[in-house]
Amino acid sequence: MKGRGKAQARPQRTQLDPQALLRELRKALDVARCIRLAAEYGEDDALDIADALAGLLTLLEKVAVLLDQPEVSS
Repeated sequence: MKGRGKAQARPQRTQLDPQALLRELRKALDVARCIRLAAEYGEDDALDIADALAGLLTLLEKVAVLLDQPEVSS
């Protein structure tokens, strides 16, 4: 009986929202473009690459979470 309880405790798979995924991906791409432009044209002391990349990684982690959601089988 304990095995049945564990099987029922699994989280339900949810439908991936393609619009939410696209919004998060666009934000990440925009940040990446800004980092590239700032690194290319900015002054060395005016840009903290580590902070900029940390922000980009945060956005990409959100995209990864959206992509990693299991799907509901209907």
